[in-house]
Amino acid sequence: MTKFERIRLVRELGLNTQNDILVRSEEEWRRYLPWLDQFDGYTVRTFHHDQSRTDTAPCFEIIGKAEFEKHWRELLRDGWNLIIAEPIDPKEAEIAGAILRDQDWTDVEIVRGASPAVRQVTHEGRVDERFRVWGDELTNNWMIDEALAKIREVECRFGWLEALKKVIYEFSYYRPKVGYKKDNLIFWEITGLDQIDPGINLQEI
Repeated sequence: MTKFERIRLVRELGLNTQNDILVRSEEEWRRYLPWLDQFDGYTVRTFHHDQSRTDTAPCFEIIGKAEFEKHWRELLRDGWNLIIAEPIDPKEAEIAGAILRDQDWTDVEIVRGASPAVRQVTHEGRVDERFRVWGDELTNNWMIDEALAKIREVECRFGWLEALKKVIYEFSYYRPKVGYKKDNLIFWEITGLDQIDPGINLQEI
């Protein structure tokens, strides 16, 4: 499952995620120009056509439209797929982190501070707060409790999906409302669901 498919799966599960498009060629760029022209800048993540590549994927937390004009053709020529999203400024985030669901218990790790980012927890090992929650317990953090409530709603709705019983949700909580649902809480990816067919439309089930 590609990075874009993992993001789309978040949406299929009914959770808020970034408002984005996937650009894999200059033809697709031209096709999406009306969408791209809505914004003065973008948040951009990438993944390579060659899924075996291990080099760091280029990303831009916030980049102006004019500045990105200097980069997108070269990125496409180098084999990168472009996940281009409505800009979300990390400076507006309150917390970011990861939630590991493992059946009856949940581990939560978050980072606070200036521009908190999920990668600080998942890749850099920085953790400001750590919680273990059993069952439907609450934490001492209302933002985390809101995230857990959303996840529990998903698990109730899609209880037949065995894959949901051990997954990691990457999330952030923002001061302004962000994402395609315009909410303070946003989920970036869910990892551990590679056995789910990325073509499935969960909203039709």
